[in-house]
Amino acid sequence: MNGIHRFQRGFSLVGTVFIITVLAAVAAFMVTITGTEQAAATYSLQGARAYAAAQSGIEWAARQALVAGSCAASATITPASGAPNNFTITVTCAATSVTEGAKTYNVYNLSATATTGSTATADLITRSVQASVTNG
Repeated sequence: MNGIHRFQRGFSLVGTVFIITVLAAVAAFMVTITGTEQAAATYSLQGARAYAAAQSGIEWAARQALVAGSCAASATITPASGAPNNFTITVTCAATSVTEGAKTYNVYNLSATATTGSTATADLITRSVQASVTNG
């Protein structure tokens, strides 16, 4: 009996090391997945902010065209210093004069692109929005 117990003592150590190794691998996998999910959520939020910034560029350009009567071919808007994420908004405008019968009006084709980040750091976020407005 004494000889059998002597050989079985090391078996529990092998099982314990195996279980600890498996648990460490699962923990490392969970840390990796959590980091990936956090990055995906951050990029999704930044994408929504970029879309809102591009939409505000369209609204600015529409006001310039319809109220101020100005349609610059290209303009860059830098939001106030308190704006989140330092988006740069590039707006383009092309005016086309249209005559229908005795009525003449302008159609403004607007485009706005909001950008933040850089390709060097792999955090570039860009969203574009296009719209057409008319003063007639």
